[in-house]
Amino acid sequence: MSQSIQFGINGHPIEGATYTDLSISQQLNLIHQEGLTSYRIDVYDASSSTIASLSSLISQAKALGISILPCIA
Repeated sequence: MSQSIQFGINGHPIEGATYTDLSISQQLNLIHQEGLTSYRIDVYDASSSTIASLSSLISQAKALGISILPCIA
């Protein structure tokens, strides 16, 4: 049986990020253009604004075939 490898990238697109030079849509488009399918992000808290940002990010990423992996930082 043949298995394919899925590659992803690490980033910091939401509140508390150390860099925000590119918008979320620009980041997602670059990830998609490179053929990556996973985006690991840091989540710093469970505030309503963080959850709203995360929900928006998940929706935008899903439309491009990208899975979001939120990790507690």
